[in-house]
Amino acid sequence: MDKRRLILLTALLACLPFTAWAGGDDFGWIPGFEVTKQFNKRLDLSFDGELRTRNGFKNVDRFDLGLSVSYDLFDFLKINGGYSYLRTYKPREITL
Repeated sequence: MDKRRLILLTALLACLPFTAWAGGDDFGWIPGFEVTKQFNKRLDLSFDGELRTRNGFKNVDRFDLGLSVSYDLFDFLKINGGYSYLRTYKPREITL
């Protein structure tokens, strides 16, 4: 087997999805997205979001939404400001 085929086979095996279990059968899913709009060479606006599930996709654990603006002052310096709304679902414990 030549070197090029070995590298290709290794890369394909590295891309296969592997499942890892950490402490039980509670698993979830964390999808996210980000949308960026460039208004000119220096100004960008970005909107992102994320949703986390747990307990086998049965419960929503948390979600967050974010909005940010970035501006290139110079070629080596960029400023960025934004806001993130984070909502976590935690069941309340009632003790008597």
